[in-house]
This record gives sequence, structure tokens and C-alpha cells, in this order.
Amino acid sequence: MLRIPALFVTVLLSIALTACGGGSSRAGSGMQSGSVAGTTTAVAARVAADYHPIVQQLYVAYFGRPADPSGLANFAAELEALQAPDDIQNLNAAYDNNPPLRALIDSFGVSEESKALYPGDTRTFISAIYLHVLNRAPDQEGLAFWANAVDHGSLTRANASFSIMAGALANASPQGRMDAQLIGWRMTAASAFTGSLTDDAVVKAYRGNTAATIARNMLSTITAASDMAKVQTAIDSTRPLLLVAAPAAPTTPSAPFSAVLGLAPVEGAIISAPVRLEVHGSAIGNVELLPAMGQMPIYARFNVSADGTSAWLDLDPRTLPAATLPFRLVAWNVPPGDAGQAIEVMPPRSWAIQHVVPPPPLAVTLVKASPDGATLSGVVEIEVQGTGMENVELLPESGYTPVLARFAVSADKTVARLSFDTRNLPNALFRVRISAFDVAPGNFGATELVAM
Repeated sequence: MLRIPALFVTVLLSIALTACGGGSSRAGSGMQSGSVAGTTTAVAARVAADYHPIVQQLYVAYFGRPADPSGLANFAAELEALQAPDDIQNLNAAYDNNPPLRALIDSFGVSEESKALYPGDTRTFISAIYLHVLNRAPDQEGLAFWANAVDHGSLTRANASFSIMAGALANASPQGRMDAQLIGWRMTAASAFTGSLTDDAVVKAYRGNTAATIARNMLSTITAASDMAKVQTAIDSTRPLLLVAAPAAPTTPSAPFSAVLGLAPVEGAIISAPVRLEVHGSAIGNVELLPAMGQMPIYARFNVSADGTSAWLDLDPRTLPAATLPFRLVAWNVPPGDAGQAIEVMPPRSWAIQHVVPPPPLAVTLVKASPDGATLSGVVEIEVQGTGMENVELLPESGYTPVLARFAVSADKTVARLSFDTRNLPNALFRVRISAFDVAPGNFGATELVAM
């Protein structure tokens, strides 16, 4: 089975490729400053090209296909700006402690393409990753391990594909060596495929769902037993398919294409709850929420009205990485995946995405109180416990006035106590109740639960 190593072993992609005959990814670049035989050596900063292999691994892990040229360049530039590790083990190990890097990797996992490739409950999700990354079904032990990690929060869904690939490359078992050989050849094929996209027609054709499926099918033919001849044959047979599948130029719409921003959070906004985004215009076929540069990942697609005059999105921040990221909105006059005219209706704006855990529902249980019919004198202690308690009051049997006393509520809203001095009441028979509310005193819209 595949396990997340407690201490990741540095296994460079170049080693994996050399082991299966794929060649080295690059040579002569060090990882950090160091010393040999007492001589200190300074290592040059990584440049964007150093990150091309790791970006291909991200694309294959999350999308099951090679990177497009602009996506390769954009994501390599972002990794260069972070001076992130350029090998899979150290990059995966840095995920938990480097928020900007985590947000970048999460942007792959929360993209529409990745979510469509890996849908369903946790076990279905893990099984789909095994199929697309390792070309096999998971063994029961491995499935249970990764599913448990996702379900109990030690592994996010957004990082699962990359972690499983990293685990496969660090696994020294016979099955692990076979998985590493498969990944090595698919990385070789992915890099060669992207490198072959040199003319504008093919570059433009490699966009949209149909083109992604064609490239994904090509990569699925590469196995652990492949060689360079098979890789080249697969690439040569795929490029013409992209051109054939490329949509024809759109006909002139009956109304001119226009799109303007109607509603969106301002620059620097904090988004912690669903928020409405709107675009208005004419002949709108598709609107997408995208990163500041490039076309990937697609964070979300808008709903478009039947007449093409408006598009809207109720953006749930829980579908995005929890980080401050730049977003832009782009509208097209064609449906998703087709080639057409584009308008950037919102230039990049940075939004702080926060995942706010909703408060627990109101619940209350009486823990300590005098029995019904008791004769009370002096100070009596009353206690209730529960969740979501903002206010607890001692009230008459019916109605809300007078408030005989308010309880002291703990900071976590789970315990409320009252030391009630009965001498403040006249000598008489009182029928009282204890009510808990999910809002602070004096606020409207409260939910009430009677504890006694």
C-alpha cells in the first residue's frame, strides 16, 4: 500500500526517469547552500524552467493530462516567485508549512476540471485518483489508509492527488517501483507533448473539455512498459485529433457580444460566506472565475441566462483555497470549452478566502436545579449544559417578563451557571422555567429551547 512517509525521502524526478530509461530532467542545479570537504558552495536561485517537471506532475496528478504551454509557464513562474522546492517529496512536505504554496497546490484540487475527474464520496474519490495517477485500483489497505486520512482531516482533498503520487514515488516495494516507472514514463510523455505544441493552431486547439479528454486518453495509453518510440507515436497521433476536434469559428451572433461587471466583492474583501457575483451584457455564452494569469485552474463557472444577457454565481468560499489570492472574471460569447471572443470583465482583485466553521446548533440539558415543589431559601445553584448557547434566562412559566435572572455563559457556549439569590423574591409560590437562546440578550430571531 502507499503511505505518507513520516520523513519524506528526497526522490528527484530525474532519478525516477533515469531508472526507467527516460533520461534526466536537469543537471547541475543544487537544492540549497552547503559545504563539501569544508568548502562552502553557494547555490543559485531556481529559475522558472527548473519547475517545469513538477508542474507537469501537478497537471497529471490533478487533471490526468499534460500541461498546456501557458499553464506550464504561469505555474512555473509562481513556484519560482515562492522559491519552492522543485522535487515532489520536498514540495509535498512543504505543503503544510507554506501557506502561499498550499494555496497554489489547492488551486489545482479545487478546480472544476479536477472535481469532475475525482467526484463522489471519499472512497470513490480515492479510487478515481488511483485509476488516473497509477492506472490501477487501490488495494484495500491503501484505500482504507488514504480514505481515513481524508475523512479525519490529516489530508485535504485538495492535496490528495499530489500526496498519493508522492507516496508512490517514495514506495520501495515491488508495486511501488512499478508505480514509479509508470509515473516516470507519463511525465516523459507529458513533457514531450507540451513541448510539441509549438504552432498557434495546435496551442489554441488544446483548450476546453474535449481537448483535455483527448490528451487524457493519450496519456492513459502510456504504461510502465512504454519506451520513447511509443511515447512519440502517441503524441504524433494525438496532435491531429486536437485540430479535428477544435470547434469552428463561431458565427456572428444576432446581438453584439458585450459583458460588464454587475456585482463582485471589492479589492481586498474578506469572503467567509457565500457571495453573489453578477455579469450583464449580451450574447454571453460562458463566464469563468480564473486566477490572475492564464486560463487554469477554472475556480468556478457562472450560470448564464437563456437569452445570454446575464450570468451569476453564488460563490461558496469553501470551494476555494483558504488564502488571499488574486481572481479575475472572463466572459466568452461561446459555451465552455469552445474557442471564441473573450472579455475580461473584472481585472485581478485579491480576496481573502476564509473557511468559517458554522456554530453548532442550539442544544441544552438541565444539569443542576432544585426539584419541582421545593421550598427555597438563600442562594441556589443552577446549571445547564449544551451547545450554541448565547443567552440563558430564568423566566416566569409563560411569557418573557420579568427576566428573573440571566445565567453566566462560558466562552465556548457549552455551560451556563446561575447563583440565584431567592431572597430577592417575595415569599410566594413561583412557577418558573429556564430557556436557552442562540442569540445575545435583546436580539430578534432567536431560537428558544426550554431546559426546565
